[in-house]
Amino acid sequence: MVKNVLEFDLNDHSIQTSMQFIEDLSTLYQDKYNELSRKKDAKIMEMDRSLGENALMNLKRSYHNDNVADIVQNALSKKKFFVENSMVYQNYDHIFLRDHLNSDYKIDGTFMYVPIKSFFGNKISTFWYNILVIWFFIFVLFIVLYFDGLKKLLDIQIFKKKSFS
Repeated sequence: MVKNVLEFDLNDHSIQTSMQFIEDLSTLYQDKYNELSRKKDAKIMEMDRSLGENALMNLKRSYHNDNVADIVQNALSKKKFFVENSMVYQNYDHIFLRDHLNSDYKIDGTFMYVPIKSFFGNKISTFWYNILVIWFFIFVLFIVLYFDGLKKLLDIQIFKKKSFS
């Protein structure tokens, strides 16, 4: 896709069309941003009325950590986007992404901080995914300990000391 953009013939009409498209796109996203900002402000005011004055600020002071937020949002990354296989990928605010569940999203592995993970093709909450992983490792450790797996592993000739007498 990026390669194709660089190969077409530039002329005044294509430049004007591109500029108009970018301007329309900018207007569209500005309108969407303004609408979401209004909704966010309305929700904050509603929560402030229901919880009491300054309750949200007190909650934020008690439970918000800027350093953790920077790590989770990858805010310190110098590259905000990257191109791979003619696709542009976002490299920040991974916690807000849901694209990783898409089959077209070709980044290996699942982001650690996303709220929903893919587990055998099913979407599952990160909390329950973590619980499943913990129980899986508990089960594996139980099996290893029950059948003396550690002792058998340490009894292998490779791990025994060689005596030079």
